[in-house]
Amino acid sequence: MKLLEWFSALALREKVLVMVAGWVLLLGILGLSWLQPLLSENSALKRAITQQRSTLNLTQSQIAVLDARLSQDPNAKLRQDIEQLIAERKGLDATIAERTQSLVPPEAMASLLQALLSGTGDLQLVKLQSLPPQPLSLGEAKDKAKGADDKAPAEGQLYRHGLSLTLKGGYLPTLTFLKEVEKLPWHFYWQSLDFKQDHYPDAEIQIHVYTLGTSPHYLGA
Repeated sequence: MKLLEWFSALALREKVLVMVAGWVLLLGILGLSWLQPLLSENSALKRAITQQRSTLNLTQSQIAVLDARLSQDPNAKLRQDIEQLIAERKGLDATIAERTQSLVPPEAMASLLQALLSGTGDLQLVKLQSLPPQPLSLGEAKDKAKGADDKAPAEGQLYRHGLSLTLKGGYLPTLTFLKEVEKLPWHFYWQSLDFKQDHYPDAEIQIHVYTLGTSPHYLGA
């Protein structure tokens, strides 16, 4: 009642303003009640879009990582190691071939020594024996070839061909024979020399020499 009395007491202009203000307030309340769900829905939609973008970025990053892994050759390291071993093998073969050029061929070793002995009348050949060839690893072959040259080709297994000589004679003829051997254009590896003089002036001389070759066959003498 008081509110009606208050409204009735207002002038016409004031009544119009009050009515307009009331309608504005009512419309504002109605608008807020209608707009609030839309605002909430819009916020939820923005959050969903942001989350989807994050998921998409993560997925793209994972795809990029997988593509990078697939583009890499899984055998690249193995191939690199093999190529390195092949290069080392070729280098080692070249070193052996360079350093053992002047070694006497295994098949000529026995006849060459016999020819030298025939020119030394004071030395008697008691026994000449070829030893079975022994295979050498590439590293061992390189060590054996230091200071000499190798006739072996760059490819293939190297074998050590040994020769055992038993001689009878004096010291000076033996020294002369050894000097003649050293003058040869081809060379041997000297493994051992044993000089035993039980009955002067004659002595028994044991000589072991060897050379390198690629043949695995026994070169009997």
